[in-house]
Amino acid sequence: MRNFYFVVHNYTENSGSYAGFVEEFAKFLSGKGFHPIILCKRQDDGPTHEHLPYAEVFRFKVPKARIPLLGMNLEYFFLSRRVKRYFEKHPPGPQDIILANSRAALGVLDRKYVLRVGQPARIFQRNMEIAKDEVSLITRAARSIHFIIQRRMEKKCVQHAKAFIFSSEKSRQYSLSEYGNPRPYLTPHNGVKHASYRGGKRLPLKGRHLLFVSAGSERVRKGVHTLEKALPEIFSAYPDVKLLHVGERFSWLVPEWCKERIVSVGKVPWSMMKDYYVTADVSIFCSLSEWIPNALFEAMAAGAPIVTSDMDGVDEFVTHEVSGLIYRRGSAQGLVRGIRYVLDNGDAARKMGRVAQSKAMEIDSPKYNARLLEFIERSMRT
Repeated sequence: MRNFYFVVHNYTENSGSYAGFVEEFAKFLSGKGFHPIILCKRQDDGPTHEHLPYAEVFRFKVPKARIPLLGMNLEYFFLSRRVKRYFEKHPPGPQDIILANSRAALGVLDRKYVLRVGQPARIFQRNMEIAKDEVSLITRAARSIHFIIQRRMEKKCVQHAKAFIFSSEKSRQYSLSEYGNPRPYLTPHNGVKHASYRGGKRLPLKGRHLLFVSAGSERVRKGVHTLEKALPEIFSAYPDVKLLHVGERFSWLVPEWCKERIVSVGKVPWSMMKDYYVTADVSIFCSLSEWIPNALFEAMAAGAPIVTSDMDGVDEFVTHEVSGLIYRRGSAQGLVRGIRYVLDNGDAARKMGRVAQSKAMEIDSPKYNARLLEFIERSMRT
């Protein structure tokens, strides 16, 4: 049986995001005769070795990133050492495959691997400057140093890869400009299991709801500050509207009367998200910089009306005023206009949702996973 290795920063079942991609693709691979093995960092005091029905998981103890300026880069450094040591003790066979996610590839630079690529550090830094007034000068200076280190790590990962998986064609163009290496590539970076977002049940909540899916640890990158500026105007104009927030809870910087209309439910199992998309009158994406978020594809598959920032590459999947509304990143008024349009034009919003749902069928997971596997195997043979 051939091994298929996923080398990632962390992995949690039923959590969505890139872990959701790993879970779905691992399940697909196990049905194709592969033995999926996931290599990642250990979560706190969790298990170091697990046998899941569809994959084997090895978790390595990695010191938490507490050193200023280094942050996540330090975690990737330590993880790479653990991964490299693992492969020295358990070398992959000639037919085995390694798929590495972003900087996690530092542990396999001396082996053949396919790289799932994130946004280049310089582009990330440029995008974050959109909200430079939201952070201190010290934070901006520290971020600059962090990105210098990150860029060096990314360059090594890209230059040694055999092939690439990009979130969008735009992301590929940035990577090629920054790091070179025009190897074979595939977009987007994951599919969406269309069937999983059908048949959702509306939650027993009164009124209309905006849906925002985000963790609080990355407020600026996720555009939380933009949404905070937009909420008072939206709540004033629409007394029946509330914000439904899914993800790690955090303190909202809005007037007290607005807080009463924010329903934060914390983290929700990936399998339950279809109910939230069905409940939402508008699904909001405010990010300044990121890969195309999995939640966007999920909202499309569920047929939810979408208002999204113009994050890099999003227009390759969402057509403005056809399958969703796109506004300029960081523009609270742009976000307000998009939300108001959806709330005021129910029929048009539902039509956009249906168009988005049809678009999502193009990357339905069963078809996407088969295409991805064929691409990876072909690339590894060259």
